[in-house]
Amino acid sequence: MTKKLTSFLVLSLCFVSTLAAQNRYIDEVFTSVTVENDVTYSINVDPLAISQGATGPTPQLMDVYQAEGDTAGLRPVVVLFHTGNFLPQYFNGGPYGSRNDSAVVEITNRLVKRGYVGIAATYRKGWQPTAAADSIRTGSLLQAVYRASQDAHALARYLRKSVAEDGNPYRIDTSRIAFFGIGSGGYVVQAHNFLDRTDEILQNINFYTPSGIPLVNESVNSNPQGTILTMQNVPNHVGYKSNVAFTYNLGGALGDTLWMDGASEEAPVASMHSLTDPFAPFHAGTVIVPTNPPMPVVDVLGSNLVTQRANESGLNDVLAPANDLMLDLKFGITARALNLINAQYKMVTTGSPISTATNDIFQLGQDNLWTILRLPADPDNPDPNDPNVGDAGATSGLQNWFDEPTLRGTIAAINLAVPNAMLDADAIIDGEDQTNPNRANPVAAKTFIDTVMAHFIPRAYFALDIDGLVSSTNDLVSNQQIGLEVFPNPVSDGFTVRTAENHPIRSLRIMDINGRVVMNLTEVNATSRFVNRGNLPRGTYLLQLQSDEGTTARKLILD
Repeated sequence: MTKKLTSFLVLSLCFVSTLAAQNRYIDEVFTSVTVENDVTYSINVDPLAISQGATGPTPQLMDVYQAEGDTAGLRPVVVLFHTGNFLPQYFNGGPYGSRNDSAVVEITNRLVKRGYVGIAATYRKGWQPTAAADSIRTGSLLQAVYRASQDAHALARYLRKSVAEDGNPYRIDTSRIAFFGIGSGGYVVQAHNFLDRTDEILQNINFYTPSGIPLVNESVNSNPQGTILTMQNVPNHVGYKSNVAFTYNLGGALGDTLWMDGASEEAPVASMHSLTDPFAPFHAGTVIVPTNPPMPVVDVLGSNLVTQRANESGLNDVLAPANDLMLDLKFGITARALNLINAQYKMVTTGSPISTATNDIFQLGQDNLWTILRLPADPDNPDPNDPNVGDAGATSGLQNWFDEPTLRGTIAAINLAVPNAMLDADAIIDGEDQTNPNRANPVAAKTFIDTVMAHFIPRAYFALDIDGLVSSTNDLVSNQQIGLEVFPNPVSDGFTVRTAENHPIRSLRIMDINGRVVMNLTEVNATSRFVNRGNLPRGTYLLQLQSDEGTTARKLILD
């Protein structure tokens, strides 16, 4: 059955949309992208860096992508977290693990050309994958995911701080932040989204040592948000919220569905995952780390089960239109084809062919999940030695590719520069060949990314309420350009907003530090307006003003 469905997929995705309309946030409307590299979003204790000689907290960096010529006032932002097994690139046994991974750069560029702000972020790494004791492998990996998700929280707070205190240098709408995790980055964004209390971890007996000691201790590791100072954590940007509006994972898993407790700040979630992913289970099973030899680490829940729970709980209700079998063709014919194929997947029950998975029988498809199936074997010319076809073999990371001569040169340089590195380029390449038929074929990898975009874009559109995006096509203007005055500020009972003559205020809105609109005044049509604070509590807010020239903003403090 799965072979027939996969054949249907291959045929369906051969169609090319002939629609001519260009829709921002759906189609590519820009041609050039600029990148600001190495922006520090947090500084924190990094055990890996300390093991390499660091003597204090280490900067965590991100690259910010923006479209050239984009004059929109406020824009949604998508943050990508790369793969890499929570270990340094190449030392993790694989060719990937940085902000410069081929898939990260390709996907970020595609999103930015559609009008998003794109961010490619790194995070803290380091654990003990080859430790003999199961509890050490499990504990050190859990702590690595925990630290990385704390970094994700810090990044979300950094973005909100940049709006409230730094003049919004990237012109982002903080109510429309999406996190996108690839591979190990999928673990990061899932933990960020669902793990909000340490006691959620302590409900799982797998997260204790054999002697009953919890593998995560808040007094040592801080809270999941990383806002408590401990020996292993430095709080960053405390006072700003760290939730996001949408979470998307391409691979990865969640430590425990008990973390999905329906908290108000949990975001809708959508996923793509290979049925035969050997490293992170599609439904449920054991994490396997591709060391030599491969090592089992801990049982986790995969995208199929997480997405099912999110759908059933109502968390994903906002995504319902994206699953419509007659999805608006403005999203492209491929996006609609995925929904039609997924409707067939939903009628199939199966188990995992991966030996480390549970023996559960489950539904092959879920709304908001795209199930990646392997290519069927060629019935006319079968190759029993090809690891990339057939029902039972492992498939993962089809979005990735690399240049082999460059990799070999990089490995040789590392081996010369780093004592006892002993990296094996042949082993890294052979390992990738076992699961990724696209590793030397960027055309095929980019074709797979076409499918990623067709699945992600409609769900991001509805999760981020792109239809309701205010001033998405308006210019951003300076306060000086329209003579903006706001007084008094700080505010007790109310404040006056005033602009220069011939620059009337059309609308005003006030947003809290979470990006939520708490006051909206339309049809002002005057150069002066007194605003009563009403019942708004004390705190820092963002006042956004719309004029004929465009959008501007000012930090507002209510006493």
